[in-house]
Amino acid sequence: ELEEEREKVRIPPKSEAEKKQKTPIQLKRDELFTQLKALREKKTPLQAERKKLLDQQDKIREQLTKKSDELKKAKASGKFRKPEDVDDQIRKLQQRLEDRPPLKEEKEIVTEINALKRSKKNLGDMDTSKMGLDQLRASLNTMRDASIGLRDQINVIRDQENAIKSELDKCREPGVPADIKKRQERYREIKGQLD
Repeated sequence: ELEEEREKVRIPPKSEAEKKQKTPIQLKRDELFTQLKALREKKTPLQAERKKLLDQQDKIREQLTKKSDELKKAKASGKFRKPEDVDDQIRKLQQRLEDRPPLKEEKEIVTEINALKRSKKNLGDMDTSKMGLDQLRASLNTMRDASIGLRDQINVIRDQENAIKSELDKCREPGVPADIKKRQERYREIKGQLD
């Protein structure tokens, strides 16, 4: 009687044909693994491209900070904000020169006029710097938008991967682990009784 029970508990060995033949669940799992692999291959270049964009954004931010600081220093050093203000001051000084001031004062006025002309040139450079900053900000915003788009694509792929993984978890052979445990326990019981 115990021998009959022992035989019931034993799992008969599979033939080679049975080993090679896949169950519908194994076929489904293979299909899911193929889909998962395809999604990962699709996600990898997107992640690389996003990383590249983020690195470029960091470089542009550094440039923005540097140029912005330079512009602030240039603004702080000058008295005038607009080239028209500089031109007005130069005209006033030239009118004073026409009045024939003493030589010492005339030299001071000429020196001041030359300094104002240089500062006017610097104001033009500041306008160019402002335009450069605006261009950098625009390119940064464009890159940020592209990065967000890539992130959204990557998140969609991750969601698909998670759905496939949960489906894979559901596609395990039903009851096989539990049956094996029950059989092993029953086998131990019978073996214990025989000993």
